[in-house]
Amino acid sequence: MLIVKNPSNEQLQEVLDLSTDKAAKWIEDPETKDQYFWPSDQAFHADVAKKLNIPVFEKGIATL
Repeated sequence: MLIVKNPSNEQLQEVLDLSTDKAAKWIEDPETKDQYFWPSDQAFHADVAKKLNIPVFEKGIATL
């Protein structure tokens, strides 16, 4: 699974294109303000947060 940290617009478009519904999920680490994006159909927010060791996070879905 591709997880991109603080992506540029081009990188975000690449993530969106990998998703069957052309959407990306994201989480933000409130301590560092870093944002992580991945294709929306590849993982749940909580699973990515656990993988990245981010216990508290903001979350959302991005589309263009």
